[in-house]
Amino acid sequence: SNYSAFISKGLFRIYTMDIEGNEKIVQFNSENSFIADCESYVNQKKSNYNIEAIENSTLVVFKNKELEDLCIR
Repeated sequence: SNYSAFISKGLFRIYTMDIEGNEKIVQFNSENSFIADCESYVNQKKSNYNIEAIENSTLVVFKNKELEDLCIR
C-alpha cells in the first residue's frame, strides 16, 4: 500500500484467511498507534493481511512518502 495510518480513536484487527476461509487474527491495534503492514511497506508489495475496524474509529492517513519526510525532519 502507499498509505499508513495513525489510530486516533478506535480498535482494529489485522488478520489473514487460509484457503478454506478460516480467519487467523494476527494483531490488535488501538488508539495512539500506527497501523500498517511493515513487510508490505518495506518491500513495497501488496499486503497478505486484512485490516478491519472493530469499533467506530478515526484515522489520520498518511501517504508513505509524506510520513517518511516527517520522520526525517
